Amino acid sequence: NKTNWDDQQIFNDLQFHQVDVLAVIINTIDDDLKNATTSVRLPTLEDLGSLVQIVRKGIESGWPVLLTSDHGHTWHRDKRLRRGEAQAGGDKERRAGERFIFLTRNQISPIDAIVTSDPHIVVDKNQRLALLTATGSYFGHNPRRGYHGGASLEEVVLPCIRLMQNAPAADETGESAARVAPPKSSEAGYDLNGVVITLSDRRMVTLTLPFTLTPIEVKLLQALAHFGEASEAQLKQSVGSRRISGPLSNLLDRLAAAGFDLVEYKGEGSDGAVYRFRAELLK
Repeated sequence: NKTNWDDQQIFNDLQFHQVDVLAVIINTIDDDLKNATTSVRLPTLEDLGSLVQIVRKGIESGWPVLLTSDHGHTWHRDKRLRRGEAQAGGDKERRAGERFIFLTRNQISPIDAIVTSDPHIVVDKNQRLALLTATGSYFGHNPRRGYHGGASLEEVVLPCIRLMQNAPAADETGESAARVAPPKSSEAGYDLNGVVITLSDRRMVTLTLPFTLTPIEVKLLQALAHFGEASEAQLKQSVGSRRISGPLSNLLDRLAAAGFDLVEYKGEGSDGAVYRFRAELLK
């Protein structure tokens, strides 16, 4: 969702793995570039709404998280970097931007621009397109917080950051990526063994355990907490797997060994064994 996503729906999708791929587009920085200003204002995490919570929830729920962007931008540095007015555009293909401009036949290109007539970029073979390369330079009248559409490294190099608790699997060559030890709680700013669960009364609780759960164990624990009481059939449907007997047994054994008697076996039902999550122990 580009502008007004539902945090709770995202958290539910992450928690119960209701989709194979979940994409969240946060357009805050792009929108902020439209604001006219004469001062530099770099974005902060506080500007990005629920980004931190979404990333943390994804990692805690066993998802690999990829942070990337469709383009970068160059921020406003000095009014003296203005390169002239952006030409008023006609149709969409001829419209000039703050970091690029279509040149007339005899028009001189700015000194910090590269000029192209590449047919992959310019529709009309008789047109020339000038792309600014100097950071902070821009066309137009009013300075803005930042600009994009040019050809500086700030705009064309896209970061791809992969966040996950466990080392990634081996690639096609059979070589595994270097394993990075997870930071200690004090370094990470949160407990890597913490699991966010949503109880049947919709309260969200962070449960800190003395061990790290596997992704399937996280799903099972979160499903039990969400339902309050659930059969094996319900758990299978919720976590999207028919093979839960082993992971469920292991989860219950590990919780019991650590003194967390959170799951009660209620007996056999028509849909298999029934379990109850003892939410009262968390009050």
